[in-house]
Amino acid sequence: MNDHPENTTGPVRTLVVALAVLISTSTALLWGWNTFATEVLDLPAIRFKHALALELIVLAMAAVVPFTWRLFARPAPPGRML
Repeated sequence: MNDHPENTTGPVRTLVVALAVLISTSTALLWGWNTFATEVLDLPAIRFKHALALELIVLAMAAVVPFTWRLFARPAPPGRML
């Protein structure tokens, strides 16, 4: 007998969706930078690898807040469940 639910999404699908979101948002960041910053602010254009690195830096910086919150949060009292 199979004990697994039939509607589970596997790690491959999660990875594909995460990569698709990462690539599409990097492309949007690249387009936004190259249209706004180069035209209006007279800054140099960036390449896709720069947009991807910038997005990963922002995601890493945003991930620090929840990890810090979990690290320094007080534990719940013994009789109370969250």
